[in-house]
Amino acid sequence: MKVLVTGAGFCKPIMKENLEYLASFADEVINYATPKPHTPEEIMSMWDGVDGIIAGVEPYTAQMLEKAPPTLKVISRYGVGFNSIDVDAARERGILVTNTPGANSMAVAELTIGLLLAVVRNIPSNSATVKEGKWERQMSIGLEGKTLGILGLGAIGRNVANAAKAFNMRVIAYDPFWPEQFAAEKQIERKDTMEEVLKESDMVSLHLPATKETTDIINTSTIQCMRPGAYLVNAARGELVDLDAVYDALVSGQLSGYAADAFKQEPPEPHPIMSCPNAVFTAHTGAFTEQAAINMGRASIENLKAVLETGSCRYAVNQK
Repeated sequence: MKVLVTGAGFCKPIMKENLEYLASFADEVINYATPKPHTPEEIMSMWDGVDGIIAGVEPYTAQMLEKAPPTLKVISRYGVGFNSIDVDAARERGILVTNTPGANSMAVAELTIGLLLAVVRNIPSNSATVKEGKWERQMSIGLEGKTLGILGLGAIGRNVANAAKAFNMRVIAYDPFWPEQFAAEKQIERKDTMEEVLKESDMVSLHLPATKETTDIINTSTIQCMRPGAYLVNAARGELVDLDAVYDALVSGQLSGYAADAFKQEPPEPHPIMSCPNAVFTAHTGAFTEQAAINMGRASIENLKAVLETGSCRYAVNQK
């Protein structure tokens, strides 16, 4: 069993035990993990004879997979998103693609709440003025009693809902796969459409996957559905948001603030939204806590092991 590791998290010292565990059952481990994603050419230079890859965010296109070694049986994503992998092309070659849902859900939920508080309470600008020697007590709004609308009640969305309830917020949500028991226990109000959530929310948090259907789901039209002066948080995928539309809404006042941890292109290209005082950004760090990294690492190894030993995995995203 020969395994290639490219997931960025595996270049960190905290992955020592995970790498030791991988080496305990794999005959050969090539740890090619670096902080920067690899190019297709770099991956292909290392994958001869490998049975599995623990992959980062690097792309695996149809053209690239056509050149995959015949030994390759699994691409195990270190993380949840897999839109950088052509899963159909992988399936055609008999390659299973797996991911690690839930492994980083608490970490991303924590950052989501942090971004929400940062943009609503003006924390970055307050910090900047104090560092400049000024003492300007800026008025802001709080979370208590406000309505948080959540689009997507998966593991992350549910953790965000739990945190919002601790702030005595009203939580409403839309998800076609409604978690009945959780929603009933936590008193989460179900809405039948995304538009209903947008219309009733003071703050909206996005927790949707990046698909053809969800690309630019937040656009000029849907922003107009939102309450004037609402706040928007995107700790999910950059593809969900038309950044030009959000910028226009911030300038016009339709949105009071925008906070995001993800962009369509990362690092992002220069954009006028970066100069908006009511916009807060982080560098896709939602899953970047030590515990989340360890959890995702172990889950990605277990997924790879399951495929190579049994031919299947419960977290395969392209299994027939």
